[in-house]
Amino acid sequence: KLTMEGRFSSAIEVLDEAMRLDPANTQVRKLKKFVRNKQEEKRRDERVANLIQIAEKAVASEDLVSALACLNEAREHNPNFPGLEDAITKLQQEKQRQEVIAAVLLQAAEFSNRGDYPSALETVTVALSKDPENPKLLGAHASLTKLAESVLRKSKAEQITAMARN
Repeated sequence: KLTMEGRFSSAIEVLDEAMRLDPANTQVRKLKKFVRNKQEEKRRDERVANLIQIAEKAVASEDLVSALACLNEAREHNPNFPGLEDAITKLQQEKQRQEVIAAVLLQAAEFSNRGDYPSALETVTVALSKDPENPKLLGAHASLTKLAESVLRKSKAEQITAMARN
């Protein structure tokens, strides 16, 4: 009964007392081993639940590397914990998605630094077609669009000025 209530320490104390009264009782020994296993299982599950909470906080602060490390450690403690494998898979996919976005933004920045605004804008536009809700891509697209329009207006103004001089 104590074991079913999760009161493992009390159950072990009762079983220790039973073993003192009847040291040869194999059923008491088996039951004590069972209770210790359940106690260890509960500790593992508590550790896994704690690691999942830490991972959730890391995700909230966009630290996906730490979150994945926590979930992988949780898997070491209990690979069969409900929902753990799905959480790891989703987090790995999100991490890969963010890495792709970072690479796209870096490439767009390189184009932009060289003054190749159309290529920068095209790079971000292609990425947006795959992830249209991404705020980083949306922000980059808006900034690059304004920058490209500004450069185009300046270029046209210079052309008109040059034509007027001739």
